[in-house]
Amino acid sequence: MKITFLGTGTSQGIPLIACKCDVCTSSNPKDKRLRVSVLIETEGKTFVIDAGPDFRQQMLRENVSELDAIIFTHEHMDHIAGLDDTKAFNFILSKHVDIYATKRVQKAIRRVYSYIFEGLNYPGIPKVIMHTIDNNTFSIEGVKFTPVEVMHYKLPVLGFRIGDFTYITDANHISEKEKEKIKGSKVIVLNALRKEKHISHFTLDEAVKLITELNPERAYLIHISHQLGLHDKISEELPDFIELALAHDKLSHINMAEEYNEDNINKGESLFKKKYGCMACHSVEGGEVKGRVGPNLSGVGSRLNPDWIFSWLKNPQALHPNTAMPNFNLPDKTAAAIAAYLVSLK
Repeated sequence: MKITFLGTGTSQGIPLIACKCDVCTSSNPKDKRLRVSVLIETEGKTFVIDAGPDFRQQMLRENVSELDAIIFTHEHMDHIAGLDDTKAFNFILSKHVDIYATKRVQKAIRRVYSYIFEGLNYPGIPKVIMHTIDNNTFSIEGVKFTPVEVMHYKLPVLGFRIGDFTYITDANHISEKEKEKIKGSKVIVLNALRKEKHISHFTLDEAVKLITELNPERAYLIHISHQLGLHDKISEELPDFIELALAHDKLSHINMAEEYNEDNINKGESLFKKKYGCMACHSVEGGEVKGRVGPNLSGVGSRLNPDWIFSWLKNPQALHPNTAMPNFNLPDKTAAAIAAYLVSLK
């Protein structure tokens, strides 16, 4: 499974129109946040959770050429305002777009996009097929989705668990019953709007507390407001007793359990020792020590989580902004192969 954060911002995005704060005027790409959405690629299928006003830009940026379904969490405009742009997939893929939503969300979509559902066969109108879901497990193309009902003030919103991955946006309360669905997830994504109390969103402290309780191997924070602060500064403030990071647009996460195989280990060893010259800074058992900038990696596979190693290789500064390790902008498969090799060092 590969997860790509299409957008990690609030309903207004970052920068906000006309705002001159430090975050909105930051030159750091990680402080530029489109409206929240996530791309999930698993078992040969491609899904998007929520299609907000930046949907077209997000699809183009990530070069998405296949789409098996869009699953909606709720009906607020920052989550449904991009539905009209699904018509590109109608044309390119020669099929309707499958949409999964509760009856309440479908009612809102039909109201906002009434022209789609009036029965007019006008060229250019998006062609969609509505599928009704509720708070019970359902499958799309053989992939199981388990809804997790959370509260967005007084509005019920659905998060989703797919395998060991749980995604929750726009929440400020989760019942004990629904938490049971989340427990055991290896990766959890949760909203953390800002530091100050908010009527309908978790604060940073509330999100950290909940993630600590649920105890995943890895967690990411999304739906971030400019009021939270600069990405790098807040990343430095995050607790180090849990594997937690601020997500940012374009960040991806791969399930390393699916990448750990002999071919990847051999490929990763070659990339590590030859192409990227990692032995200049690190030593491994049986390897020549050429530099002492980085730690000895002998036995690293017994000390560190595979998913953490992958995330570190992809973007070390996202985890530790002041690290001396350069960001090589590694492609996902390259980072996964090197991670597989490092995990084999036990």
